[in-house]
Amino acid sequence: MILLPGISQSQDTLICDNGGFEDGFTYYRGYYGNFRFGSNTCTPLDANHSPIVFTEATTMPVYNRFEIVPQGTDILSSYNTVLFGLYALRLSSPRTHNPNTINRCSFQADVNRLIKRFKVTEENRSFTIWYCAILGNPEGHVDAQPFYSIRCDLSPNYDLCFDGVSIPAKTLYPIDTCIYENQHVKTSDWACHRINIPENQVGNIATLELTAADCGEGIHLGYVYIDGICEECDNSSYGSGTLDKKPYITVSCDGDSITIKGRYTTPAIDGYTILDGINVPGFTIYAMNIDTITKTFSFRVVKTDFQSPNPTCRDVVAYLKFKNATGDFLPDVPTNGVELCHKDFVIPDVEILIGGCNRNDPSNNVFSDDYYYVSFTISNADNRHWRLERLMDDPYPDESGRYFLKTDGYGNGSYNLGPFLIQEGSWVLTLYYGGCSDTFQIIPPDYCSGCSALSKVRISNIQCNPATGTWSYDIFIPGSVPPNGECWVIGQDEYQFNVTYTFVGNQLSNQDCIPLSIGNVPNCPGNPICGGQFDICPPKPCNNRNYESCDLEAYFDRLQCIDNGNGNYSYTVEFNVSDAPYPCYRSFTPGYLNLVEGPFINPLGPFTDPERNFVIYSCGDVIPYTCTCPNSGCYKIFKVRKPEDCITREDIGGVIESSSLNINNELEIIPNPVISDEWLIHSSLEITDFEIISPSGISICNGTFTGPEHQIKISLTKGLYLLRYKNSNRTNSSLKFVKM
Repeated sequence: MILLPGISQSQDTLICDNGGFEDGFTYYRGYYGNFRFGSNTCTPLDANHSPIVFTEATTMPVYNRFEIVPQGTDILSSYNTVLFGLYALRLSSPRTHNPNTINRCSFQADVNRLIKRFKVTEENRSFTIWYCAILGNPEGHVDAQPFYSIRCDLSPNYDLCFDGVSIPAKTLYPIDTCIYENQHVKTSDWACHRINIPENQVGNIATLELTAADCGEGIHLGYVYIDGICEECDNSSYGSGTLDKKPYITVSCDGDSITIKGRYTTPAIDGYTILDGINVPGFTIYAMNIDTITKTFSFRVVKTDFQSPNPTCRDVVAYLKFKNATGDFLPDVPTNGVELCHKDFVIPDVEILIGGCNRNDPSNNVFSDDYYYVSFTISNADNRHWRLERLMDDPYPDESGRYFLKTDGYGNGSYNLGPFLIQEGSWVLTLYYGGCSDTFQIIPPDYCSGCSALSKVRISNIQCNPATGTWSYDIFIPGSVPPNGECWVIGQDEYQFNVTYTFVGNQLSNQDCIPLSIGNVPNCPGNPICGGQFDICPPKPCNNRNYESCDLEAYFDRLQCIDNGNGNYSYTVEFNVSDAPYPCYRSFTPGYLNLVEGPFINPLGPFTDPERNFVIYSCGDVIPYTCTCPNSGCYKIFKVRKPEDCITREDIGGVIESSSLNINNELEIIPNPVISDEWLIHSSLEITDFEIISPSGISICNGTFTGPEHQIKISLTKGLYLLRYKNSNRTNSSLKFVKM
């Protein structure tokens, strides 16, 4: 056995070992003496006010000084003598300390002290001690009352000291031959005391002192039971409080403060049931909240309290102030300590990289299956759970365009999100964590199939007109218009770049998509030199008879290659489906061939066909998985082509850019942070279309204005908001702002 300096073999090196005295006095030493004064400070002095000289007990137990007691009832207070397990320590006694004296009520002004030394570790530097005290309170004994104390030399701020005057306790007039007539005894039921040792003492040797004394006149008793060292501090008779430790602290969304939560139990002494306040020495706390129903509390500490000249790491200890209905207070009750450091105020740091275009089939000119990935890297997210949500800028009718990409995120990591179809357009990626959110505008890369002059084409605003039974959609292609008159065509019809056109078309039969071919003509009029192909898939029939309100939402989620060997691949398809009571699907090749159908369960497949249509539909409240609902108008159509790039799939395809907020500083919010309910949007755009998005992703308001400034009058709660607008490229950009 290796002994620590100053630690004998009869003493342990850990404070919690034998904390319930189940092994008698193992690892403890006892000392005793007589005193005259010093009860006010629990520092025993002789008649000359000098520190007394203690005598070490050569063996223990010592009669009525150091004794291990079994479960039972105290003869004066009727409290339990043991709180945990089978045994507890009793320091001093309700009877004489001398077994040879005839007078069993002779207390001899005894002081009894039990000592344990231990090595401080990160795990034991905050620990608890339970005690139950019985003290006489003789009149006229100034600074000579019975007393008890708990002290640790490496944590003097947590000394506990009570004498017969100061102890908050119940008052008894027990019928006992050792109690003088009309003299009272004060008793406290089992209470818990906490000791918090600073971190800089880890590795050092600490000394714990437990002391109990009779009165300095030698005629009044005082004794204390000790048990449960390192047990939880719940239901202490003086009340108790516990702070949640990491990882349960909450960093504010902007990283400038941390909210600490805790729970408490109220005292059981003379109606001291009101938690009136909380004091945290060394800190200015904010947003203190006490919930008397759930017996919980919380407060915030700020980052500036961990900057120079303060240490970068500090212990946060709360002192709870309990009072009764008449306004009398108990001594402050300390909680456990929680170490916080400047580095704890970090918030998740996110890097978003938008990948380049990938061609599903490098040999065709189909734009609709061009796809890309988004690289998402999160750091400083240790011990945090988070979610990622996608909000499409231009969803189909009857769809929110919102769904979760990842719901089980935890800690740091890098992820390739996708694949996403370029045809779906721009969208907002939102990171949610701990009541906070952060948003990123995702602008897809240009198409890489077909004609490069048409690579920025946008198909949007797909709408149904039930009155005519037709679908409509807009096409916009940005580009330059040289003097020779470049244009683009659909069939023989010519259209200009930089102009939005609306097209009307009927949905094809058999739940099919509308094919659309466009071409580029360098010199109009003339023949196209290159082109591209789109699939426009309206989600359901558009006519007077069965266009219906449909809660079903379905989005393309994943296409997975399966290597069958010898260079042959098949594929499976996954969709994100929600709000359908019993989702089912049909899948078929062109001409409504090779039909498969059944209950929707990801993944679907495998398939080897060059292309397939998938129809996801809801059967309402029919018996699940019968999937016999031919009259349902609640469905959505997808066209999927076989991946011919299986070897290179799951590659981000080269980084286009980081997702950008507020391109070229086209918009500015003045002031930011927003202080009042009135503020300005400053814009360099000719026409500004904007929308304000709440921290939870809900649209609050929108509008359009011309000119350099627009005044906003709106009442917002505190938080981080997104102002989304149409930038100079006619795509969505965003600007974050904070409402104070």
